[in-house]
Amino acid sequence: MPQLQGLGNRQADSWRQRRIVVPNLQAGLWLLPAAALASSMLTWACIGYAQRRGLLDHPGARRSHREVTPRGGGLAIVLTSLAGLLAIWSCGEIEPFRAVILALALGAVATVGFWDDHRALPAAPRLAVHLIAAALLVWPLKGVFPAQFALPVVLLLLVWLAAMVNFWNFIDGINGLAGVQAAWVCLAIGLYLASHGNTGMALWSVLLSAAILGFLPFNMPGARIFLGDVGSGFLGLAVGALMLFSWVDGNLGLPALVILPSAVLIDAGATLLLRMAAGRRWYTAHRSHLYQWLARRGRSHLQIVLMSLAWNLPTTALALTLGDREDGLAFAAAAAVYAAGLGGWLLARRQLRRDAASIA
Repeated sequence: MPQLQGLGNRQADSWRQRRIVVPNLQAGLWLLPAAALASSMLTWACIGYAQRRGLLDHPGARRSHREVTPRGGGLAIVLTSLAGLLAIWSCGEIEPFRAVILALALGAVATVGFWDDHRALPAAPRLAVHLIAAALLVWPLKGVFPAQFALPVVLLLLVWLAAMVNFWNFIDGINGLAGVQAAWVCLAIGLYLASHGNTGMALWSVLLSAAILGFLPFNMPGARIFLGDVGSGFLGLAVGALMLFSWVDGNLGLPALVILPSAVLIDAGATLLLRMAAGRRWYTAHRSHLYQWLARRGRSHLQIVLMSLAWNLPTTALALTLGDREDGLAFAAAAAVYAAGLGGWLLARRQLRRDAASIA
């Protein structure tokens, strides 16, 4: 919707004119190593907490690990990135209202995930919280969209943000995959926003990537702790929120934004649709994702993560080249990416199933 370009920025003009302290991007870069260090230290604390509270994932038929491993380490990313958001807001680089709704929405998803890590919750209350958190982010933007499209667009965005929360939870089944994919997308968006003057969101996006990088040494190649629902759901909504605001602010167009997380969306989305079509309980734990098939057929967790990054390299280059374009050619490029990805996903999955059947 090209008519939306820049509307988010124009709504913020009066706030920007009132700012007293305007630090530049370089002045905020000290936050990045601080975020990585803080995340690492908090991850150490999360390991001890999880062991004391018995928050342990045991190997099983529907899991891809072979050792008892603590969970809930994503809390370190949550605390670090929310503290970073507060610091960036205090410097005057993010609108106060945007910072508040981000913190509330992300905090809600992290809280229900933290609860679920301690005591399993039914799907319904978790999904309700995800939708409420999505509404916190989307509803204030309803005036940005043309009146005749406002309600359908808002509803679509609610569903999409809730899906992002759950898709990131779906791919958090092997070491490093969910964290690496989130860090990659956040870094790509952050660097692009920085080059286009959106300093506050750029800083928070790259800071989130730094917080993830501080956690990853504890999660891959061998995991001493897992993200848990507190981390995977938080990352899904955080990536979704960055995509949403990058679009509303007029920095990145829809084609570029849907291409950036395509590695996650293709595997999680195609697996979900197949399970729903087969009448299976799609919301329960399973081992039907392509990355899980690859793990069962002998690929290491690190190899699978590197395979996902190999997909990211050309698709991210294409996305950032498209930038804020929303013309027919840009949408065709996004469609081509998903067609190629889905075709490769189907071929790989079929071959892996054949290999498994021949051995059996």
